[in-house]
Amino acid sequence: MKLLILLLAFSVSAQAEDFTFDKESGQAVPSFIGQLKIIKGEVFKLKQGKRIEVKTGTRFLKGETLVTGPSSFAQILIVDDSILNLSAKSELNFSDFKFLDKTDRKIVYSFIKGQIRGIVKNKAKDGDLIIKTKLAAMSIRGTELYVNHEKVKQLEVSEFALLSGNVLITDNNNLKNELNKSESLLVISNP
Repeated sequence: MKLLILLLAFSVSAQAEDFTFDKESGQAVPSFIGQLKIIKGEVFKLKQGKRIEVKTGTRFLKGETLVTGPSSFAQILIVDDSILNLSAKSELNFSDFKFLDKTDRKIVYSFIKGQIRGIVKNKAKDGDLIIKTKLAAMSIRGTELYVNHEKVKQLEVSEFALLSGNVLITDNNNLKNELNKSESLLVISNP
């Protein structure tokens, strides 16, 4: 019986670390950004320079990076109910995170390489949800999107496509492009 109580106390304290108390709203808010729901193949977390193999249910915090290996796939459920799917050989860093509720949040994703497809279910204010590549930043308002970033020989290439909704993309030269449903944008840089 003592062992059961001890295990229960440990479980509750471990879960409590995943949440903080917001005094203004009086609510418990998650301190993690998202949780892996589906994985196939080799999937890792980069944390403080260390590569750690992960499994379904693993949570990601600000500053951590999700990495998929060759022939791998990962689906992560973000705390605002957005869903991100990463294909093989992809890397996504959770750069910044502030969450009050599913419609009041600020999240910045640094997309290092690979392919990502996402569904943002809850509308966001301009600048609150951003996916950055080396070449441009996509400000997401609520949409279904696709982003690809890769290096082809000496060229850096970022591709942004929209399946629904609209986004604003700002490249490194501060050129702004608004995309609507069924539109795409290709940004190329030659160093």
